Formats: sequence, structure tokens, C-alpha cells
Amino acid sequence: MARVALKLVESQQFSVEELNLPLKQGDSKVHSLHSLCSLPGDINPEIAEYCIERFSTPGQLILDPFSGSGTVALQAALTGRDTIAADVNPIAIAYTLAKLKPADIAEVALTLQLQSLSKPIALTNFDKYFSAFYDVNTYREIVNLKDFISASPSRVVGFISAVASSLLHGHGAGSFSSYTYSSISLSPTEQQALNIERGQYPDYRSVQPRIFKKTASVMRDGYSTKLRSSKNAVFQTDARNLSRVANGSVDLVVTAPPYIRSKQDLDNLWLKLWFSDVSRAELESALSGPKNLEEWLEFINEVTFELARVVKPGGRVVFVFEELSKEYSQQDLNRHQQLLLDFIDESLSSYWSSELSIKCLPPTPVISGAGRTRSKKEMQEKNILVFRRR
Repeated sequence: MARVALKLVESQQFSVEELNLPLKQGDSKVHSLHSLCSLPGDINPEIAEYCIERFSTPGQLILDPFSGSGTVALQAALTGRDTIAADVNPIAIAYTLAKLKPADIAEVALTLQLQSLSKPIALTNFDKYFSAFYDVNTYREIVNLKDFISASPSRVVGFISAVASSLLHGHGAGSFSSYTYSSISLSPTEQQALNIERGQYPDYRSVQPRIFKKTASVMRDGYSTKLRSSKNAVFQTDARNLSRVANGSVDLVVTAPPYIRSKQDLDNLWLKLWFSDVSRAELESALSGPKNLEEWLEFINEVTFELARVVKPGGRVVFVFEELSKEYSQQDLNRHQQLLLDFIDESLSSYWSSELSIKCLPPTPVISGAGRTRSKKEMQEKNILVFRRR
């Protein structure tokens, strides 16, 4: 687990610390289920582990109202905590459920081996949207899998859906697509340009073996007893309205609040939206969040006020702030945090006390245990703010 490297300032009211995370080769011990799938804005698993271990004890209730792909919920369950995960994004809900209720390789194999993925399909939209990413036979298998998932909801099928969604695009041979970005979906035009630049074209990539291989990798650490026995709830809702969470029931909130929304956020998810049968209009409505700094501050203030209702006296809220894209600089991050601190001190001081600020220092840029260079996201500075419920 991470250790505090240097304590800079400390007083009874507020402390500032620096933190070195264990992101050097071989240091990370997080469970393999964390690698199932991800979404932009997810908390780093090591940070989730650090916050949960430091600020809670086994048996307590952990809440993440911006669940993303379920990093906090999974880590809480793996360490013997009960968990509530909420998000407005239906894809986030599906991913979180898949991590909390996974399937093993035998269940996945039995389910998929009964399905024919080579049935004829209509190719109406193939040339316009998908030909830059997939060989036509790969595309046929993906569509048949997509149709099967839509018609046969279950725990195992939900897990298969999350695995397949994570393989829709990537830069390795294990993905369904030709070489592309793994974190975002390029547009068909952008992907075609990348194909020309690299001198590549989509080759046939059989879907079932890749799902089996990814499942084996994701489940290599097993289905732990703590995860099986954890009490958890996952539901789709706005973080400003957690009506399904009882007053004063939560011991700790660990979450990464969203930043100012942009059209690009949805563009980057278009392949996952298509595969999950989520319309852009549906997600656009669900994610209609802050569009400028003033709206963001109002939004996060409403969230913090609602969290004051559900968190026990003496409990904590941990906000993790990251630089998510080139639109945001470290200066922007600092401004967001300072505005939040000022608001808590001026308007919500009867509910919250500002307790701690932690600066997570970027790790040394070495090759990770998975044999890859750490990504730009992993190398970015991350800041943590901790508030204590009065």
C-alpha cells in the first residue's frame, strides 16, 4: 500500500501531505479484476486502496456517487467493506456490476460456446462507421454477440458484455480492432487517417478466443471470499439525489467528481455506446453536467450538501482530482480545489471541516508490471481533498 513520503504542513485544523504511490514495476498489488474495463475519469486503483485503507475499517460502508467503472466499489468489497456505487451513466452501472459480480472462465466458456457468432447480418452501416476498425467477419461476430447480450440479460452475460466492451478498440493483438487508441474511440474518419499513416488495415480477429483470454487474465487473482460476502448496492442516479441512501449511514465517501462537460466526452465513447445499446441522446441527457467553472462549483456544492445528509458524524468525504485531458492544467485543478475549499469553509462549515490535502506525486516513468510504459494519465499529478463530517 502507498506510504506518506513527506508531511509538509500540519495543524489541528488542516494538513497538507505529499504521497508517493507504488507505481513502480512490481510494486502494485491491486486485484486483477480492476483490469476488466475502465472509463475516462476513473480513480487509480492504488489511490482507491490507499484512501479506503487509511480512512475506514472492515465492515464499514463506503459510497462512491460517481462510480465510473467501479474501482472504488470493487476495492472496498475486496477489503471487507460494504459498498454503495451510484452513477448517472448506464455504462458505468453495467461495468460496476460486472466487477462486483464477476463470472469465471468456465461460466463464460459454457455461455459463449452455445452461441453462433457467424450468422449472417445486415451490413448497412459497416462501410460508413465500422470498416476502419474491423474486418467484416470480426464485425459480424461482434454484432451477433451484441444481439445475444441484449436478448439474454444475466450476471454472466453482463460480465461478458463488459469484457467485450473493453476489447472493442485497442492497440494490442488482443483487441477486436486494428491498432487504435484504447482509452477513447476515434471517429471513423480519424481511424481511417491512422490506418493510412500506419499502413495498416483491419485483419480478422476471432471474438470468442479473445474474450476467453481476457477473462482468464481478469480473473487470475480469483473470486475472493470477501468479494462474495460483501454487501453492495449499485444504482443509476444523480449524485445530487441519493434518496436510496439512508440518512447518516455512510462511513466514507471516496470519489472523483466530474469536470466541466464537453461534446468530446461523448464522442470518445461512441463505440461503447453502440455496443451497449445506449443512445447518445440518452447519455447526453444523463451527463448534462456543468459546462463552465461557475456551473461546476454550483454542481459540486449541491453534491457536497447531499453527502452531508448521508455521511455519519465523524465520517469523511475524499475527493480525488486529476488532470483528465489537455483542456485542464494543474493550475485549473488547483483553482477547482481552492474554490471548493473556500465554499466549504464559508457556506458548509456547520456540516464539514476541511481536514487534509494530499498531493500524489507522479511515479518514475518505468515499464509497468504489464510490460508497458505508464500512460500519461498515470503520470499526471493527482490531488486529494479530505473533509470530515461534523
